[in-house]
Amino acid sequence: MRARYPGLRRYLPAFFALPFQGEPGSDALLQGLAMVRQLDAATLKTLPRLAPTAFVPRKFWPALAEPDGTLDRRTWELGLAVAVRDGLRSGDVFLPASRRHVSFPNLALI
Repeated sequence: MRARYPGLRRYLPAFFALPFQGEPGSDALLQGLAMVRQLDAATLKTLPRLAPTAFVPRKFWPALAEPDGTLDRRTWELGLAVAVRDGLRSGDVFLPASRRHVSFPNLALI
């Protein structure tokens, strides 16, 4: 998947810029989205060592840490993209103005 990162990188900033909101329990994912937006806007230069990683799938963990202890940004961003995709599918993450990806309580009230 890391080999496909350059092609995905063209689309990831626009995807991450969408106004995602989350249900309780998706705080780490929303923090990750806020951090990647800062990285894309160049307000953060590098991925901090204490960046949220709770959302990164376990199969990505061997490639996540560099030998010097820093986090690999490519692997972290790919893990974030997969987590957002899974969150949209499960309803933990939603787009407020979307008809398809809406929060469950709003869906139940409609």
